[in-house]
Amino acid sequence: MKSKIFPLVLLMAAGVAQTAELRLRGPDDYPFTGTPGTDHPGFFVEATEAILASHGEQTDYKMVPWNAMIAGGESGLYDCLLGIHTSEAPDLNFTSEAWTVMSPHLFVRTEDPLKYEDLSSFQSRRVGVIKGSRMEAALEPLKKFKPGQLKAISDNAGMDELVRQLRFGEIDVIASPQREMLNYIKTHDLGKLFRDAGAFTKPVPLYVACSNKRNGPELVEWLNQGRLELMRSGKWRELKKKYDVE
Repeated sequence: MKSKIFPLVLLMAAGVAQTAELRLRGPDDYPFTGTPGTDHPGFFVEATEAILASHGEQTDYKMVPWNAMIAGGESGLYDCLLGIHTSEAPDLNFTSEAWTVMSPHLFVRTEDPLKYEDLSSFQSRRVGVIKGSRMEAALEPLKKFKPGQLKAISDNAGMDELVRQLRFGEIDVIASPQREMLNYIKTHDLGKLFRDAGAFTKPVPLYVACSNKRNGPELVEWLNQGRLELMRSGKWRELKKKYDVE
């Protein structure tokens, strides 16, 4: 009996391995990565899932805080990270080309005359960011030399709390990816209250990065080829238009 059960267990384990979902993760960073299970989950999500589905792969996409996403990708907990720069996890396997760019910008109340020129432009201002986000990491110099000026809001409270604090003067500036903040302002009809004060770093190219623990190189090759196929079919352009990304 034991000799019959053992091969059966192996077959069952092999079946589970073959049908395992690929774990995709991205931060709350719409329009690049957004809410799972909606008709607008994000540009990277739709493009990546379409490519992997063409290879018969099932995916499990979830949003996680940026710093947790990086740690999970580096440890091999996740299969692919969506919308990431090469400097953020250099040991992973990256797509050969950036899929779009993200521009870090500053947003202020409409009556505020602030115009960004360099860090000194706003080092006397209270700057709000999402805790554990790439914006907090980008403002590390401000955090180091003017720790009291940078206010990190928990990821659970999110953009709603940042906007509330800016609106009522508890902070002076929000540092955010431009597309994400402009989408928030448009969705919540806040165009008369807030304005874009300019970029505080150069645009950041964003890629998909896959694990260096398992089949990451193969997944990246599929994504590289799949991107070209989406471009040839016109689907790539459709997705860029849908999410208004560069």
